[in-house]
Amino acid sequence: MVYVYESISEEDRKRFDLDQSDNWLALAVPARQWVIDRNTETFIRLLRLYGRKKEPGDPDAHFDRDFHFHWNGRDFVIYAKAAIQLEDYEGRQFGDLDDLGPDERVAAYWVLAISELVGISFNRRFGIECQDAEFFNALRQALLYLNLGLSCHGDWSEIRKRGRVIIKVSNNVEVV
Repeated sequence: MVYVYESISEEDRKRFDLDQSDNWLALAVPARQWVIDRNTETFIRLLRLYGRKKEPGDPDAHFDRDFHFHWNGRDFVIYAKAAIQLEDYEGRQFGDLDDLGPDERVAAYWVLAISELVGISFNRRFGIECQDAEFFNALRQALLYLNLGLSCHGDWSEIRKRGRVIIKVSNNVEVV
């Protein structure tokens, strides 16, 4: 996969019907940039940097991250926490810290829930129950490019030298 970090064009907004998806994202404020692999039409964009919690002043809200992930022609909202100690959370882990390079950046996310847009409603349990390795590895790769925030060209092994993403997926559907 070859991702490019760029601003979302009006043509792409129409092509991927982002105005429609923005309607079902409710209170989120989607980023105007994304990373996209045009060959596979896989993309990810940040929906909410922090503050998903309902309680004002919640100190943990700054760890909240929500993403719109388009993969295999399907749209998902990924509800996650960032910058956490993954060993503090239960779930299946995708990625590791083996052979970590001295200058390599690591981003860690605990995935609380995944919603798939199905028609005009959500399937809130996808990803938590199926634990599909192909899905989560594609998500990790997209998040890596998004975290690097660069126009990245090259293969996965070149990008991995600069950074990696580790995901731990909750065994339960958490409240978000």
